[in-house]
Amino acid sequence: MTVSGSVSDSVSDSRSESGCGSRSNSGAALEPRHPHRGHLACARTARPCYAGGGMLATAPSHQALYRDLVARIGEGRVSIDPADRLAVSRDMWPRMQIAVRAGRPAPHPPAAVVWPESTEQVANLVRFAIAHRIALVPFGGGSGVCGGIQPDPDAVVVDLKRMHAIRHMDRDRLVVEVEAGIVGQHLEDALLAHGLTLGHYPSSIHCSTLGGWIAARSAGQCSGRYGKIEDMLVGLTAVDGRGERLTVDRERDPGSFALLVGNEGAWAIVTEARLRVAFAPTSRTFASFSFGSTEAGLEAVRELVQSGLRPAVVRLYDPFDSWLARRPGRDARDAEPRSKTDRGRHWLDVVRRRAVRALLGTPALLNELFHAVPAAFWGGALLVLVWEDDPAIAAAELAQAHRIARRHGGRDLGPGPAEHWLAKRHAVSHRQAPLFVDGGFVDTMEVAAPWSRLHAMHEAVRSALARHVTVMAHFSHAYPDGASIYFTFAGAGRTDAESLERYDSAWRDALDAVVRVGGTTSHHHGIGRSKVDALRAELGTAVSLLEGLKATLDPHGVLNPGVLIGEGQTADRARANGPASNGRHADPTASDGGGGGVEAFRADLQTRRPGLWIDGRVAPATIPDVEYVVRLAARRRVRLRVPGGLDIPGAVALDLSRLGHVLAFDDVSRIVHVGAGASLVRLESDVRDRGLTLGVEMPAADVCVAEWLALGAPGHRLVADDPVDQLVAGLDVVLPDGRAAFLRPAPRRATGPDLVAAFVGARGRLGVIVAAHLVLRPQRSLRTLCFAFDTPEAAHAALASIRGHGVRPVRALVEDSSGERFVVRVDLDALATALPDVVRRLCTRLGGREVGPSERRTPSTPQPPKYGAVLDALADWLDAHRIFAMPPS
Repeated sequence: MTVSGSVSDSVSDSRSESGCGSRSNSGAALEPRHPHRGHLACARTARPCYAGGGMLATAPSHQALYRDLVARIGEGRVSIDPADRLAVSRDMWPRMQIAVRAGRPAPHPPAAVVWPESTEQVANLVRFAIAHRIALVPFGGGSGVCGGIQPDPDAVVVDLKRMHAIRHMDRDRLVVEVEAGIVGQHLEDALLAHGLTLGHYPSSIHCSTLGGWIAARSAGQCSGRYGKIEDMLVGLTAVDGRGERLTVDRERDPGSFALLVGNEGAWAIVTEARLRVAFAPTSRTFASFSFGSTEAGLEAVRELVQSGLRPAVVRLYDPFDSWLARRPGRDARDAEPRSKTDRGRHWLDVVRRRAVRALLGTPALLNELFHAVPAAFWGGALLVLVWEDDPAIAAAELAQAHRIARRHGGRDLGPGPAEHWLAKRHAVSHRQAPLFVDGGFVDTMEVAAPWSRLHAMHEAVRSALARHVTVMAHFSHAYPDGASIYFTFAGAGRTDAESLERYDSAWRDALDAVVRVGGTTSHHHGIGRSKVDALRAELGTAVSLLEGLKATLDPHGVLNPGVLIGEGQTADRARANGPASNGRHADPTASDGGGGGVEAFRADLQTRRPGLWIDGRVAPATIPDVEYVVRLAARRRVRLRVPGGLDIPGAVALDLSRLGHVLAFDDVSRIVHVGAGASLVRLESDVRDRGLTLGVEMPAADVCVAEWLALGAPGHRLVADDPVDQLVAGLDVVLPDGRAAFLRPAPRRATGPDLVAAFVGARGRLGVIVAAHLVLRPQRSLRTLCFAFDTPEAAHAALASIRGHGVRPVRALVEDSSGERFVVRVDLDALATALPDVVRRLCTRLGGREVGPSERRTPSTPQPPKYGAVLDALADWLDAHRIFAMPPS
């Protein structure tokens, strides 16, 4: 069944009605108050510029800008009204909330706000911005908390909320096409009306948009079942900083896809998305447990997710946070004054505010009090679990969760606390405003780390914060290789200036601690402006990839300046600092000029790195060797063929077999750090000795890890089969300028785009993979079920139904078939006893006939994914000397 066209009506809006407010939707109300023209000539560019937007007034320059914008996108879609400009001048960054309290509500009101209604109009706006040297700042719901919205006075804010249509809904394939400006709750309501769900429930769902989720790589509260927003995406459309429309399919062009998701509007504005949805749950299953310590609760959660259980919600609160979570929330009526004539109310408010400031101003004392008290006093650490799967799957997993909890000393609290959490899950957001009113501040910090480093990060960050603020934490968004910690902290200064100083110090020290212990600085809020320094510290050399994306996709620097990678990131500056710096990273021992060809390259190697040149190929033994070889190749203008790369005529083969050792096993996180030259078959044998597996179908012919990853890791588990799982947690790479970059292992970081995913399948275009952090799974036997269907449409609908009801196959596909039947093959974990009956029920309902599995064919190496315009542009920028360049097609 396919539903289209009228679906957007169920969102109860239309093109003439926007979530931007009634004043912004009427053409008459949007007319400038002063109609005379006022262009200001910009001497540097000899183009019109529009200065003077810093005051909340309608200046002549604003009127000129208004007319030019209307000429571009039409009447009723532009406003220079001070109220409209104020409304989009910032997001909910708590640092700005302190400034608002101090009487500075709009330090950066833009010159204008526009409401485009199509991708073409967004592209037109970008071209206008380039021509007039003005910045564009994309705006969704304004709910971000990292300073992602901070326009300068000359900027134009592009509010996308009029792009809210649901263009197409395919209930058979469980795919929906949506414009990016739709508010999250509106999208979910429309899906629920058709028995579907996206499964993405961030706390801001009522006031955030799909485009904002994609920009920041958002995670919802039910990530354990559905994954993060990037796991739900199958494709997207965006407009880059050159005004070009980019349409990217995840399966066909995974590299370009990975480089657009999470860019925070720094080099592209996402305008449309294609999403995988699921069947809405008909019931939920709840469980709650109390543990004697946070550590015991964490061990239970780790075993739970590593054993393959996938509750939609997994949240563990530390003892003090557990005590707060158990407290009943205040009813909204309690906040109302009992009498408007109560003369003592003002004095009570004054006393309360002074008391709040005094308490929050002594964080060391409060933290010592809260955490010196035994966990039992607070009621222990609370774990809440919620399932949204098929009831049979949920019942089986619930029974297993009970056994795991008991092994770690968990006390069964029944469904009550979890049901209470679900009913009150948005209440905490509304409890923050009173703290600002009372003179304090409150914020949250979501960081993540592998299981082996999680406790150390918890202690390090808590210690760093405790010097400045009162702190508590809970653990959520758990994965087989690690989890996220969600810190909540509150503080106050005697003045707003002192509050800002304390706020900044708390963030700086906490993020330093995260980087120091090996965590990632953002799991789902993004970077904005608040975490730029921490991102650079975490990524190190790899930040040049982000600078390259900014330089190539936004060469004029018009998109959201300052976000993600800092101020002043233009093409000129990026080239001055990055790989195209004309030999900046060349070998300092080289005495002659560039060029020379393969013979000069070989002679240099034999002189300076004897033993690397072997039978016409280069065989480095260490990462510094690889760095040297790449720099030398660039200097001598010699092309290198990396494992998995195309056979370029005249290229020198890079043999990584001497980088084939297992570097480390992280048994707690179940991550193996392995050199990229290792044999994939041998690695699988080694990890099986530990009772683990890579969980991939081995290729017909053995390959090294580097080649396998360069070809897209064929045979690995698809994200549609288990959005929570990931195969590659981190990578060590050498970039085309000869610098090593280390993308540390982390569970689903949100520090800009997924750079790890961009390298997998890139065939060496972005550099050389020299080592990988691979996530392992328990070694278990499989059970295979096959069902025959008369048409390919029915087979694919059955496969979508299996995934959409919460079945997480180890592998599932529609087998190639020549003849009259099309077979859905599903490989299941043999220990998941409830799954076969669920699969049978779903397939039979759709007309499938169970058949015996055909003899498993020797898997052939599939064609590697093609890389598109985004990855290609970055590769050309990184590879200044074209040493990894592909031959022309």
